Amino acid sequence: MTVVPPTCTITHVTPGQPSARRIDTWYRSERYVEMAYSMGVPGSSVPVKDRRLKSRTGAPGAMPSRAAVSTDAAAASTVCSACSTGCPAAPKARYREPVRSDESRSGSRCGGSHDSSTLTGAPLARRGRLVTGHPGGAVIDDGTVVMAGGTIQWCGPTSDLPAGLDTEVRQVPLILPGLVDVHCHGAVGHTFSADADGARLTAAHHASEGTTSVLASLVSAPSHVLLEQIAALRDVVADGALAGLHLEGPFITKSMCGAQDPAAIIDGDPALLKQWLETGRGTVRSLTLAPETPHFAELVQLCREHGVVPSLGHTAATASRTREVLGADGGAGGVDRQWSATHLSPRSVALITDAMAAAGMSDGHYTLGSLDVLVQDRVARLAPAGRTQSGEGQETGAIAGATSFLLENERRCVEWGIPLADAVAAASSTPARLMGLDRGPTRVGAIAAGYRADVLVATGELELVQAYRAGTSQTQERKDRADSSV
Repeated sequence: MTVVPPTCTITHVTPGQPSARRIDTWYRSERYVEMAYSMGVPGSSVPVKDRRLKSRTGAPGAMPSRAAVSTDAAAASTVCSACSTGCPAAPKARYREPVRSDESRSGSRCGGSHDSSTLTGAPLARRGRLVTGHPGGAVIDDGTVVMAGGTIQWCGPTSDLPAGLDTEVRQVPLILPGLVDVHCHGAVGHTFSADADGARLTAAHHASEGTTSVLASLVSAPSHVLLEQIAALRDVVADGALAGLHLEGPFITKSMCGAQDPAAIIDGDPALLKQWLETGRGTVRSLTLAPETPHFAELVQLCREHGVVPSLGHTAATASRTREVLGADGGAGGVDRQWSATHLSPRSVALITDAMAAAGMSDGHYTLGSLDVLVQDRVARLAPAGRTQSGEGQETGAIAGATSFLLENERRCVEWGIPLADAVAAASSTPARLMGLDRGPTRVGAIAAGYRADVLVATGELELVQAYRAGTSQTQERKDRADSSV
């Protein structure tokens, strides 16, 4: 039996804390890894909460300055995800600026800049410092990526570029794979829920910030609410806007609920889980549960049968209890060895955001599931009961997700001394592998021939210049960044 290496997820890091030395505990120290054992399912991971990373703020009370509109280049549908009509530019609608209430636009209903050149399938080639996303892999100082038809046609050292390429090769500073976020609750004022249109806008905005594959995380809720959310979002997964769904609960521990509604937390129920997974029709990819919940082994077995990655979280279980359930026959993947954080390596670390509705927005009041959240100085916490509008002078609640985007977390890790190739892999190929997104007809998470053309152009300081998803632009190129860096 192949045993997947132990895996942890690092998130919520505050500038200056932990230090580069503490972050090095990814690889060595048990002290900063509370729960980090993969569960024997191919591509499994276990989220670990750390601390938070601040994000840039948006304009008060408004959408950010740009919003992406895109659909999967391989989708058969000809309906634009922005305007839900038979827009002639679909399925490759390019970026658009948000329309203010005092403005009007001509052309497509969605207001998109539908450049027909993006629909011709002509190759795009970018040349620069190339990071493929593979952990421990070499950084190619002078590399080229060729994209066509929504996939990567060729990549490698520019000196090996095949002759006869019939396209302009544009010089750029740095080339990275599109990022993969496997724990994300929302952005730009939207929380992943039964709102399919809001989910598409949220996924599009994450793509415009460099995260081209997103799992929509759903918090604990009554069964009928989860069924409604799963049914609504499975179509968003099916059309390619989302990479899958992640159920964060409700089979967790009330005393460790964090920013989840304790009234929605229940004991493990295999019948309910089966109903949710069947409703998802293969779109649920991950389940967070506590090892002390009843019927733990049965729940894990159901995950196996449906190709779902089980992960430990929101748990009060002791180390001995955790080792017991992980090693039990018929338990978590039949893992036959005890966990030790000394087994951690760059290949087994995945970055996430845990982003919520305030990502890309200003401070203010938001929701996470059924709970109110107050965001101040980009820190999201449960709002105290009887709060004032300002929230001042009151006791703060539990951390309620984050407001960062994944590229920011990757950049912070590099600032702390993590090698560039490892930091990039932790936000791309590793989470993709853990969730099985690097397999099948649409592969993501790395820059390699045959993978979907999810490619980022960035400055040497990891500031985004341009993002491509399936070879289609997701952002207006930041020419000021590009020109000053090449």
